[in-house]
Amino acid sequence: MIFLDLDGCIANIGQAVANIYGIKLTPESEVKYGNTLYKLMRLETKKEMWDVINATPDFWENIPPYSWCEALVDALQSIDEVQILTLSPKADANASTGKVKWVDKHLREKKLRVNIVHDKYLLAGPGRVLIDDRNSHCKKFNKHGGKSILFAQPWNEGSYDADHIIRSIRKGIDIKYLHLDIL
Repeated sequence: MIFLDLDGCIANIGQAVANIYGIKLTPESEVKYGNTLYKLMRLETKKEMWDVINATPDFWENIPPYSWCEALVDALQSIDEVQILTLSPKADANASTGKVKWVDKHLREKKLRVNIVHDKYLLAGPGRVLIDDRNSHCKKFNKHGGKSILFAQPWNEGSYDADHIIRSIRKGIDIKYLHLDIL
């Protein structure tokens, strides 16, 4: 079983936030701002950014997919069952529904189950792999008996981006062992 995170792995939440402000993110701005994207929007705090997200109707279902979204899901499905594993922001009542709508809109034909939780590690266990862009989620998942791959993004120290994971699968490399290099 492979659990794939939504925001930051296959859904470009950074660009979705930037879209609210009419800004087109570049790879350079993503690297520069990473986890402080709110500063690019000229906001003082991350909370201000979340307040804007929470006040934006249909924000979650309208996040643009990353270009590799379908190719990554296809590659993962070629080796194991894939489910989406995502968090639900407590302050946004529309987030859970929006995330389910996002998967239906962009990946309907993949027939993915969507798990919306407050603690991802609760689904950890033998034979289960989490692909996530947050180091803290990966560490907890590993601690509770699963394996994880820290999905490379400008805001983390991950080594494995979508292309690397897809190439590894095509070469027959068991992705359950990729985590050993990063955590």
